[in-house]
Amino acid sequence: MDWKVGIRLGDGQYVHLATVRDPYAAVFIAWDLYQVPSKHAHVRETDVRATLRRAFAEWGLPDELQTDGEPILNPQSHDQFPSRFQLWLIGLGICHHRIRPGIATDDAEVERAHHTTYEYAFLGNLDKTMPQMQQILQQARQELNGEYPSLAHGCLHRPPLVAHPEVLRPKRCFNPQREAEFFELARVDAHLAGLKWFRKVGKFGQITIAGEHETYTVGRSYAQQIVRVHFDPRDRHFVVSDEQNHEIKRWPARHLTTIEILNLPTDSFVNVL
Repeated sequence: MDWKVGIRLGDGQYVHLATVRDPYAAVFIAWDLYQVPSKHAHVRETDVRATLRRAFAEWGLPDELQTDGEPILNPQSHDQFPSRFQLWLIGLGICHHRIRPGIATDDAEVERAHHTTYEYAFLGNLDKTMPQMQQILQQARQELNGEYPSLAHGCLHRPPLVAHPEVLRPKRCFNPQREAEFFELARVDAHLAGLKWFRKVGKFGQITIAGEHETYTVGRSYAQQIVRVHFDPRDRHFVVSDEQNHEIKRWPARHLTTIEILNLPTDSFVNVL
């Protein structure tokens, strides 16, 4: 998945184009336009999730999803707590891969897809409004997937869905109206249990976990010391230890429930939790 940002349409509206592509079958999984206030506006996580939910409903849940380093989707250092977006994918059984910073070839398939999309659908149509352009994209996706020969490896000059009809039979079906049933919090817990984080205790005895506003108090006596944090899945607590691996304190993990990670209306969880 990747985004071509700052496309200006005929009504003066800037949009970002989200492209989701299957590199194996060369199928365009999704094209989605995001209305944005300016050319360089950041991608919003709510938009990304909405695109993926529609894609999952049509094609099924994938095993893996690759994106670039969009800040809202990724932790910003190698030892930070996983982002809420990553925890959402983990709970759905999807492994998230982030391309290496500055290595565009890691995203070669979807970058070429951007070029194809722009030439096929946007050129000659930039005077259209966003709703009109979204309809054009939908039609173009059907044509490129099912009607036009592809030069992609493995298609042998056949349309992608002709060359790879197995793509139409999802390995894992998904219904966004029943998302909570597909999400397994145990997957999140198992993933977190395999990680550890090192934090420097602040002068007031606090550390942050899972975001700069998620503070936990270790105690002033540990101020300026380095402590290790891990997640205990048995009671869903964060556990902090000193340099000698002696447990100092443990706290119930906050904001890691199914409802909070999915960020869905409460009534979506009736008879599920």
